[in-house]
This record gives sequence, structure tokens and C-alpha cells, in this order.
Amino acid sequence: MSKVYCCCNQKGGTNKTTVVANLGIGLARAGEKVLLMDCDPQGSLTASLGYQNPDEISTTIATIMTHIINEEDFDPHEGILHHEEGVDLLPANIELSGLEVLLGNTMSREMILKEYIDHLRSEYTYILIDCMPSLGITTINALVAADRILIPVQAAYLPVKGLQQLLKTITVVKKRLNKTLQIEGILLTMVDFRTNYAKDITQMLRDSYGKTIGIMDTCIPFSVRAPEASAAGISIYKYDPNCKVAKFYREYPCQIEEVTCGGESGPDARLCDYEWVMELMLECVQYGVPFHFMQTGTNFKKGGQLYFIKDHRDQISQAAKARIDYRPASSVKAEKTG
Repeated sequence: MSKVYCCCNQKGGTNKTTVVANLGIGLARAGEKVLLMDCDPQGSLTASLGYQNPDEISTTIATIMTHIINEEDFDPHEGILHHEEGVDLLPANIELSGLEVLLGNTMSREMILKEYIDHLRSEYTYILIDCMPSLGITTINALVAADRILIPVQAAYLPVKGLQQLLKTITVVKKRLNKTLQIEGILLTMVDFRTNYAKDITQMLRDSYGKTIGIMDTCIPFSVRAPEASAAGISIYKYDPNCKVAKFYREYPCQIEEVTCGGESGPDARLCDYEWVMELMLECVQYGVPFHFMQTGTNFKKGGQLYFIKDHRDQISQAAKARIDYRPASSVKAEKTG
């Protein structure tokens, strides 16, 4: 069963498309089966992967969603393009903007994309959705279909200011349409730590959202090589594999291991589940393994996610490894997210 990630922010220019393209190709390079879905009528993801004229593509995500709206038979693989760097792509073009009008009169209009993705979950390890810079019905469809949301935010005032409306929308979707939806975290992009401005914005984000949503420890540094790679229609790995942005996508997103502490949620969960997560953190300290704990609520005992680099896993004791791999219903669920 695949994991569906939605890359979402109603503010444009926050590197959503670049993150989806390079993260997806990075996962494919690590041996995962990945589908990238372009949900932006500008076709930015499609163009950044080398398909320079998205409006000339005959079958797109709009075509598939129209089939579902009209209850027509269709092949779930229709329109999927196979990219030379190992990922599959469902493209988008300007036709998607017209679909929003059609969706307005459709029953269960928020569920159309989910219905399509459910056909493909068994075929891919990861499905990554690149959303348009708005909170329209197409973006709501992506949030309903997703398991987790990744929020790229540029280290600047206006993108940070727009977070509040996005988080309000996510809260409503989680409450009414997708109760299992989780926020993966806020990913700071285009960060230039040579400036005090970027440092101040980063600190403001951590102060405001660090304890509630979680800010990823690693930021994507500013580099002109990333937009150059998109313009060339290839990934950063192929364009400049030694640049600092390529290093981020190669070492961090593709090698994260997440251990989720059950806390008090679920019928079989126990309050003491957090105890072995604490033991695992002590193991990380003992063996020099970098880690980050993202608390779920105001109380550590209510659970959270412990992240550490998979390449360092062999440094952790056998006892800790056994705890990671053991999955009793009343204990901690371990997932590999990369």
C-alpha cells in the first residue's frame, strides 16, 4: 500500500514543484516505485520534468477526473508518462482550470481524486501530489486523497504570513473529509543563512509552529542550480549532483526513518508507549546517531514522531532494532518513510 504525500501551499514560489520533482526522483533512485501527480493547471511539474509544452498533451489529470465525474469506464494507467529518471508522471495542463467549474456541480466533488488514487495505491510505494498555488476545489481533492501533507515555505515574510489560512483549511478537511490526514511538517526552502533576515524568519517560524506542527530540522538552501535544473527539464541529481541542494535531496528526504509513538490514541494504545521511544532516543545519544523528536501534542506522553537517518541504523543496538521492527497492536507502529 502506497503512501500519498501532498505538497501544498497556497502561496506561489515556495518550491513546491521543485520539492516534488527532486524528492520523487530521489526516492526512485533509492529503489522505490514513485508516481508524481501534477495538480496545477500551469503544468509546472510537467514542464520541469522535460515536457515543455504541457498544453499539447492530450491525456492529463483533467481527462481522468472527467471520466470519474461522468462515471465513464477508464484505464487507471491512461495518460501516465514514464520519465527517464525512473518516476511515473500524470501530467496537467490548462484544462484543469476548467475542471474546477465542472466540479462545482458534482456530487461528492471533494472525493474525485481520491477515487482515482485508490485504483493505483497497490502499484506504487509513494504517490506525490504537486498542488496549485490556491485553496480551490482541486487542492481540496488533493488534501482528501493524501495521507500526509508537506508544507514548503520560503524563508520570507509573505509566505509565512499565508500559513494561517492554509492550516485552517487543513483542519477543516481533517475534521470533515479525511480524519487520518497528518501534517508531515513545514519544510523551509530557499534559505540563505548568510542574511539575518532569513535567520529571523526561520526563528519566527520555529517559535510559532515548532511545538504544534513541527519544523523540519534540515532546510533546503538557496541555490540558483535548482531553478536552472527545472528549466533544463531534469532533476538536480542529473544537472549538478554535487551542489548543496542535490546533497539535501540525496541525504535527507530519501533516508528518513520515522517511528511513531502511539500515545493515547487507538483502542489498544497505552500511555506508556512513549517509554521505549525514550529508550531509543537514549540509544541514539549513546551511539552518536543524529535524531529529531517531533511531539504530537502538548504532552510528550501523547506521542510523536522520532526521526533518524537510516544509514546510521546499524550503529543502534540490537535491542533497539528489535523494538523498531516489532509491531504489537498495542505498541508502537514503525514505518519507513524513505
